[in-house]
Amino acid sequence: MNEDTYMMIKSEWSPTAIITDGINGHLKPHEENVTICYGSLYDQIMDSNLNVKIINEKDLLLGELSAIVFRIGSYNIRFALKIYHRKDGDYEIDRKNPIDLNKIPFIKNNVFPILDNFENRKNYAVVTEISANNTDSGEDGMFYICNTQEAIGGSWHEVVTDIITAKKSESADDQEHLLVCITWTGTCHTVANWYDFDCEGNVTSFSYEA
Repeated sequence: MNEDTYMMIKSEWSPTAIITDGINGHLKPHEENVTICYGSLYDQIMDSNLNVKIINEKDLLLGELSAIVFRIGSYNIRFALKIYHRKDGDYEIDRKNPIDLNKIPFIKNNVFPILDNFENRKNYAVVTEISANNTDSGEDGMFYICNTQEAIGGSWHEVVTDIITAKKSESADDQEHLLVCITWTGTCHTVANWYDFDCEGNVTSFSYEA
């Protein structure tokens, strides 16, 4: 766990917080003096000691291009690349309207070249979507937590940058929470948006200037 992240969690979430698990705790050891440069949190997950399950194409949910499931602390997490229609007029992602890739196969087969086109980006959005549940529930019935957004004109971008579990204190009565960070980067500043998911399926959030 990055010390700055730990201090931020204590400052913004709970002053008595304890970190119970996280992606960094599962990274594979590498030879001394060898620098590993990951392209994304997805790369870190796939190169970790986590028991990652790659979802078969036939089991993907509506709109999903790919998905993996893994466990952090007492939570199952689904990390999916997904395509949505945008809402008419304001270009916001329409979460009630994921794309049926079987009906629009040209997007499934050419997703990145198509979305490099400005006109297509006004109609479709490729997002990273995080959902989860408590491991007592198995992998079914996951709750939506958050997803990245993307600018039509590319003036800013968002990526998932951290996933941890934490408790608000060392008390045995405190429930473990899942915390997911999406970092927004613009031309002038960066904001870390943290999503707090509890074992009852509730999601709250807090942000700070990174």
